Parts: sequence; C-alpha cells; structure tokens
Amino acid sequence: MQHRIVLTAETPLSFRSGRNPSQSSTLDYIPGTSIIGALARTHQMLGGGPDEFAAFFLHERIRFSNCYPSSFESSDLQGETDPVLPLPMTARSCKRFRGFRFGANAERKRRQGVTDALIPLALFAMSGEQRAELLEPLDRCNCAAPGHALDRIEGFFRRGSQEHHYGQPDVKKGIRTRTGINYETGTAQSAILYSRQVIQARATFWGRWWIDDDLAPSFEAFLNEADERGLLRVGNNRTRGFGRFRLELNPQAIPDEPPAVIGERVEAFTRRFKQAATTAGVEAPAPLYVPVLLTSDAILTDSLLRARLRLDASDLEAVGIANATLVYHTAGVRQVQGWSTLWGLPKADDWAIAMGSVFLFALADDSEATMTALLRWQDKGVGLRRSEGFGSLSIAHPLHHELAGEYR
Repeated sequence: MQHRIVLTAETPLSFRSGRNPSQSSTLDYIPGTSIIGALARTHQMLGGGPDEFAAFFLHERIRFSNCYPSSFESSDLQGETDPVLPLPMTARSCKRFRGFRFGANAERKRRQGVTDALIPLALFAMSGEQRAELLEPLDRCNCAAPGHALDRIEGFFRRGSQEHHYGQPDVKKGIRTRTGINYETGTAQSAILYSRQVIQARATFWGRWWIDDDLAPSFEAFLNEADERGLLRVGNNRTRGFGRFRLELNPQAIPDEPPAVIGERVEAFTRRFKQAATTAGVEAPAPLYVPVLLTSDAILTDSLLRARLRLDASDLEAVGIANATLVYHTAGVRQVQGWSTLWGLPKADDWAIAMGSVFLFALADDSEATMTALLRWQDKGVGLRRSEGFGSLSIAHPLHHELAGEYR
C-alpha cells in the first residue's frame, strides 16, 4: 500500500548530484537513494537485526521514492494528500514573469501563468514536421504585455483540489562557507576555504512509499524510534551540522486510484487532442492518446544491457498493452552517480531518462482492460532500481489537458 511521507529539515540540507568535490550547488529535492542510505545507517546504529535489515532495504518489499519540496505560500496548496511532482518538459511560461497565476495577487507577485505545449508539439511531429505554423502559439506569451517570449519552466508543482489551483513550492536556499580541517591536528587547515549551497532549515518535503502490509508495523516502529532519538541524517556535510531531519509516516495508507479515474483522464486528454487535431487539419485516427510523465528519473536497458533513453511500445507490451505507437516525446538524459556510505565505495554509474520527460502514445484499444493495464503500469513503475525511487510515472496527468492552450 502507498503511504504518505512528510519530511521536515531541522538543519540545512545539501545534496550533490554527483561525486565532483568542486560542485557547490545542491539538488532541490531529496533523492530516494539518499533516504535509503540514511535509514540503513540509522538501522545499524540502533542495532537492528540482519533479517529485519534485509526485509527493509534489500528485498524490495518497500519502494522508496524521492521527496519533493512542499513549502507553499498559498494555504490552498498546503494539503498533504495532494502529490508534488516535477514539472513536465512541455510546460512553458512567460520568460520575464514566469510562474502559475494562482495566488500571485495575494503574494503581490506578477506571474503570467503556465501553459502546456504537448498538444502543439505532438501535432507538429504528426505533420511530418512540415507545419511550422502549428508552433506559433509557443512563440510568444499571450500576456498583457505582448512580445515576451515563452520559455520552458522547470521545478516542481502541486495541483490542489480544484483544476485552477496550481502552484510551485518555495525552495529557500543559502550559502554556507566553511574552513577545511587538518585531519592530523583537528584544527582549521591554512588556506582552505570552501562554500556549499544548502536548502534552508524548516523546509518540508513530500513523498509516497509503497510498503508491504505485513512489514508496515515494524517499519513504522523503526521510523518512530529513529525520529524520537534524533538520529536521522541525510545528504552531504553531515559531520558539519547539516542534514538533520524529522520524518512523519502517515499510518493511513493512500487509496489506490481506480481504473475509472485513469480512464477519465485519458479520455479528457484524447478529446482535447482530437479537437486540436481536427482544427489543425492533422489526422489523429487512434482511439486513445495517452501522455506519460516521468515523475522520477528512469533507468532502462535493452536486451544487451545497454542504456535505453526513451520509453517505447515494448514497455506497454510488458503490462499487456499491444500495438502502441510512440507519437512524440521530449526527454532529457542524466548520469546517475552515487556513493555508498555502508560500503565506503562509489556506486556504479547509470544513465537515466530525466524526470519531467514526456511521452505520448497512440493506443489501438480503448477497452476497460487497457485502463486497468495503464493503472498497473503507473503503480508498478518502469525500469531498474524502482525500490530506490527510480522509474515512477504518471498516466495522463490533468495538467496536460487543463493547461493545453490555457495560462494558469
């Protein structure tokens, strides 16, 4: 079952995306791999048994996930039940006044809204990349001050209880400067001064974990003990006062989405897509068009164990959906590096499809069995190392049809 996670930073947090010691910037989120390392280290400190350790961290009976920033200025977006996700690579906003409109007046900020460019980009691809006029709506923002260019907007977002309640979390960062330490004397090392970017204390993060029902009570007891004793540390520079956090595991499981909900979202997008295709004079003969948003990095390999850097029809065949066609995709690539504290060694590097990547598939079957298979795919995820937070995805997220041609 899914369980909601709320993580609160008690001291500044710092996360490097690789092993480069000269890199000073931090990630905006807490990777699932860092959380696993922190919990595994804490379990050893508490003297947990090897069988319990294996059940928690080695047998994939718990699927950890990334935790994304969830500090919002608007009270309407503070609800802990609504997920926080990475913005899709198709999201666009005014280059000068970027951001969602919701809450801008109350915050006394000027934001011209966010639109989703998936439909015009896909129609341009389906025209054989011959109809450049289909991309004209993406040239300029339709704000009160015309002429401002549209640009991709990155980060994370939350959709509230209503369709116009979209917002981005406020990630407050700072710079911490430290002196190097001489390991022989334990004092400051001459001529060694370095700075690190950090996420400020009191930041909150949201995530959801999949935990076997029979393992949930013992895992919750372990988390409560670790939290009460203040042993939880995550990220870099933990010996310099960074990385302390509190973790709240909501004991009430998140109910699984029924296939009907997935079906409503898929049908809403398909309807919007076909209307746009008819207006543009582009043929869209498939019964269903399904956008897939990667909500975390995904590590995929082919039959020869080479990195595969896009989703394709074989991924849908694996969950029982045949004759799928990839119509359009926009995707990034990220090198996944890491360090194992328990082993004291670097982890093997992997190449991943970056979170926020979007894939649009045309499906030949619109039956209930297809919706059930799509739901199973969303729950299961895709690719390798899913228990570490990789391979999560969202099927037909409402953003793709609610923000199509709209600025919100």
